[in-house]
Amino acid sequence: FTILLHKYLSISQDIGILKNILNNYTSNLDGVSYKERETAHSPRYNYKTEVSFNYDTGMFGNLIVTGVDAYYYDDQENYKSSPYHLLHVNSGFNLKNIKISLWVKNLFDRKYPTRGYIFDLDYTGKKLYTSYGNPRTIGASISYLF
Repeated sequence: FTILLHKYLSISQDIGILKNILNNYTSNLDGVSYKERETAHSPRYNYKTEVSFNYDTGMFGNLIVTGVDAYYYDDQENYKSSPYHLLHVNSGFNLKNIKISLWVKNLFDRKYPTRGYIFDLDYTGKKLYTSYGNPRTIGASISYLF
């Protein structure tokens, strides 16, 4: 939903809620039974909150906060990610058919997990190997609207 706070200022909120349960699963690898828990890569919630301003002069800007709840990496293991929240900003100008913007994603350069892999590579037991999302990214965009 979006709420217009002022002629030039609005706030919007998107929320995703998921209830996904693994009723009963027995691993073919080690015979362990997994019951009554969320399935892999199924966070209970995610959200995006955005504050936007758009002036008559063509100047615009957005402040965006996104977040994801913790989730299991695999249906056959109990390793979970950590919940995370990120801040993104975007500002620029609309000049007739040209849009110029400067943006920063993951403004505070937060290290956040996106995937987890469980391996026993050295015969010392299973270990979690984690890959992470993008670090702070800064950019500029120029668009031409036809």
